[in-house]
Amino acid sequence: MPKLSIIIPCFNCAETLEAAVLSCFDQGFTADEFEIVLVDDCSTDQTPVVIRTLEARYRNLRSLRHEQNRGGGATRNTAAAAALAPVLFCLDSDDLLPPGTLRRLYDFLSAKAADGVGVAISHKFIGSDPTNIAYTTNFTVTDGPIPLEQLLQRDGEWCSLYSVFMCTKAAFQKAGGYPTHHGFDTQGFAWRFLAAGLTAYTCPNTTYLHRIHHNHSYYLREYDAGRNNSNTQRILFEHLHLFTPEIQGLIRNYHVRDFTRNLMAEISAKDLVFLPKAERRYGHSQLEAPVPFHTPIPRNSLLGYWLRTKARLRSLFTIDSPLRILILGLIGAKDDIVARLEGPGRMRRLVAYILLRIRRWRRVGFSAHRKPQTDTIVDVVIPTVGKDRRLLTTYIDHLRSNLCEKIGTIFLVAPGNDEALRTFAKDQHCTFIDERSILGYGKEKIEYTVNGLDRRGWLFQQLLKLSGDQFVTAAEYIIVDSDTILTQPYRFHSDQGKTILYESTEWHAPYYTAFKNLFGYDAPHSLSLTSHMMLFSVEHLTTMKNEIATRHHMPWDEAYVAVCNKNNNSGISDYDTYGQWLLYNRPNAVITQPLYNRPMARSRFNQLPDLKIMTKKTCTSLSFHSYT
Repeated sequence: MPKLSIIIPCFNCAETLEAAVLSCFDQGFTADEFEIVLVDDCSTDQTPVVIRTLEARYRNLRSLRHEQNRGGGATRNTAAAAALAPVLFCLDSDDLLPPGTLRRLYDFLSAKAADGVGVAISHKFIGSDPTNIAYTTNFTVTDGPIPLEQLLQRDGEWCSLYSVFMCTKAAFQKAGGYPTHHGFDTQGFAWRFLAAGLTAYTCPNTTYLHRIHHNHSYYLREYDAGRNNSNTQRILFEHLHLFTPEIQGLIRNYHVRDFTRNLMAEISAKDLVFLPKAERRYGHSQLEAPVPFHTPIPRNSLLGYWLRTKARLRSLFTIDSPLRILILGLIGAKDDIVARLEGPGRMRRLVAYILLRIRRWRRVGFSAHRKPQTDTIVDVVIPTVGKDRRLLTTYIDHLRSNLCEKIGTIFLVAPGNDEALRTFAKDQHCTFIDERSILGYGKEKIEYTVNGLDRRGWLFQQLLKLSGDQFVTAAEYIIVDSDTILTQPYRFHSDQGKTILYESTEWHAPYYTAFKNLFGYDAPHSLSLTSHMMLFSVEHLTTMKNEIATRHHMPWDEAYVAVCNKNNNSGISDYDTYGQWLLYNRPNAVITQPLYNRPMARSRFNQLPDLKIMTKKTCTSLSFHSYT
């Protein structure tokens, strides 16, 4: 009897199946210690031919076939039922296993006496080159077993059970196998596994190679078909007894046909989701649970277009819609955003604000992000703190993939006593900079508390961003806030070599007051340049800081802190200070473009792959602010 059965569901995978199978033979097991079970789910391409060839080549490989297509869940269940070994691992037919991965998982499973173990890292690669990594998912690794709450994936807590994982065959049977009545069978199996009271861990130092097909993935098929919410509802219906009465009601009564909303995101945003542990009833779930029948609305159907149109019509009257701002501004109403535009030049700012929203609606400059990579070399400076650590791997992967400028050195600026960030910087081939070494002090020197809220760290971060000229080696450096993910190609130099400044809707009166107090002249631009990212020239930045120091007869950083409005939560802006100074003093060196960024609650970071798909026509970056 083999120790391990590797099960591979197969459907129209003729081009990738052989590579997946070959990766199984470098896992630290002899041919007698493992078997490979392939199940063809009624493929219509050359997959059956490839399977016959592999079966003739490898004596520990065998295959079965469905006479009609039954889906991924049923195919995995068929393979698991035919497996001979007491331990199972499901490998997707288009993915790859790095050498030794299964041996590490197997030994960890045995050492923990666990029911299942997941991988710690999943590299998403494009095409046939496993080194062409689009982005990386780092699953949460803890000393203890994976809790049920981790299935909600809040605050970047990625759950490894949503990827492939190894489990005992007894645990597989106790969980009830993969669901077969909806399209999210992998996610459904993760819920069944933990809801059955089984124990799973995430195995450190293990990696999986996941091939991504942006035009063919099952998720995109389900997304375009409008089945996201209905699939999620069917998963959660099986486990209603684990949820609080409020969440049970939300699951039962959710409008699953409205694909402009997201059921899992709304549940994850709730403070209390599960019953207290003492009241939970673990055990075998109610499989194939009945749910109300809702005919899905495909996104690109006539009904789908109408649903999206209604959502857009509703957005005309959201808090920052141009139409609402125009109406409220003209009648002089008091409103949050209108109030920001108060003061001299109010109508000029109001018109500029509305024109920006119209330009964004028309996608002005949106295609400019898709230009080829430039030859300009820039450094990247990342001021960060521990609370953003879970985002950083994904952040840096997307930065390297989507920044059009060539990256010289990436500098990670953080508290010197944060050993985890030091290790992270070394692993990511970044240069670590102790934040106290830059200005000679930390945030404790700054006095800035508003209504009991400590804003010293926020202001200190601004000083660090404006101090990159002290340690970078390139003539220019780029700052992208450590909670902002570049989801599409970004450039900071125009075709004429000018610096691109991105305009946002975050106009805030204290920023302009601080600018006037700092330089003695008005900010020239009516729109905000607070864009979560900016290109800084060492030469221009040095000139600007010398001007500040000369005018105020003190070090530039002391003057910067002094002019900040300490009675306001946001009394000054680093991006607006430098950007407005450039527009005033170097107008021929810069151009402005609309910013296509969308702020998101930190709890939605776990949905990044989905959000990238859903916002690819409207956004080029997403910000996951911890305060939202």
